[in-house]
Amino acid sequence: MGFGLNPHMEPIGRNGQQAGIDFVAHSGADAQTVRFVTMDEQPTVRATLQGGLGYLRNPGDGYLYACSIGFNVMKGTTPGFVSAGHCGDAGEPVYLEGSAGTGPQWTLGPQIGTFQGSTFPNPGGTGTDMSWVQMSSGHTQSASVYGWGSANVAVTGSTEAPVGAAICRSGRTSGWRCGAIKAKGVTVNYQSGETIVNLTQTTACSEGGDSGGSFITGTGQGQGVLSGGSGNCKGRAGKTGGGNSYYQPLLPLLSFYGLTLKTN
Repeated sequence: MGFGLNPHMEPIGRNGQQAGIDFVAHSGADAQTVRFVTMDEQPTVRATLQGGLGYLRNPGDGYLYACSIGFNVMKGTTPGFVSAGHCGDAGEPVYLEGSAGTGPQWTLGPQIGTFQGSTFPNPGGTGTDMSWVQMSSGHTQSASVYGWGSANVAVTGSTEAPVGAAICRSGRTSGWRCGAIKAKGVTVNYQSGETIVNLTQTTACSEGGDSGGSFITGTGQGQGVLSGGSGNCKGRAGKTGGGNSYYQPLLPLLSFYGLTLKTN
């Protein structure tokens, strides 16, 4: 009987090398024709991070918590992204939702970073809702916001848009939704007891899990990251309207953490 070798060679770990040697010895194959390939590290999934993609926090309490990427940034030479403060605490790791941040929902993908800074008040307290995450090595940044079926939007700057300006937001739960800026410098009292100051109110709808996601104008000017909202996006054939949503303005966030927006 002949003995065939698979031409599609797969790496074999160092711990399995002796077992491979034993297998070849018992097979009767010519040991001179066999080559072992060893590797020191396991392969890892590498992802390209964009605004609006979903990520998960897994604090070990039996639950996963979903939020969305805001904008890619740099702190000096260190890459990362900004999001909402209530999405996690400094030191916590975060994972892409699925292999690319587009699902399946509640599926842990690769670790993409660790919260480096986070501000959000305790119930009864007053403050802001902002955070930044240092990106794990091996991943790449895109200066764009994911369109969830619409065209992706290149991030070209962070010029603040006026009240009345058209704006769209991106997030892992409700996707791409649009509206207009309604008011600035708004204080919001959340049902859980926190008071968040200096938010911008918009007519774009949002839902749970969209928190931290991007608000951007049609010309690619980043505006902020979603803090919260009222109403929902359900039952709407279009992508406009459905309650109010509130974002943490981008410029104060960047300034607070000493970050630079990644632009195209």
